[in-house]
Amino acid sequence: MQKLYLDANIYYNFWKDETVKKVIPAGLRAEELFNKIKEEDCILVVSDFLVKLVQHNSKLFGALLDEKLAEYKTLGKLELINVDAEVIAKAEALLKKYRYKYETVDWEDLVNFLLAKKAGALLVTRDEELRALANEEGVTAVYPEDVLKS
Repeated sequence: MQKLYLDANIYYNFWKDETVKKVIPAGLRAEELFNKIKEEDCILVVSDFLVKLVQHNSKLFGALLDEKLAEYKTLGKLELINVDAEVIAKAEALLKKYRYKYETVDWEDLVNFLLAKKAGALLVTRDEELRALANEEGVTAVYPEDVLKS
């Protein structure tokens, strides 16, 4: 069973029906990814940290996330994971280690990547620097399209 931890940008792509780099229909790809999780041997891994982050950024998107999680929980396709002190400390250490190499990766990105690692999940993100950092740290991080091809 493939576990997938989706970066917050995947959810936003879906809700906003976004297009990335003027050609990639990111909203459509996100919808296809959510359908793949429902229909195939996959589990959606979501952290309490990601839920709080989305709810903090937008009440509307927080409500939409709650609906999405309820749907996947009903299907038995949801794994919830909690942030802990060890993840927080490791994120702070990685932020110091990589702050000049991966300038666009922030503390929240690092917490999400570490939670994907903790869950043994594939990290799905459009963030190029986060993918590079995660792969350097031994976590497989891919584009949504890569998961859809498999």
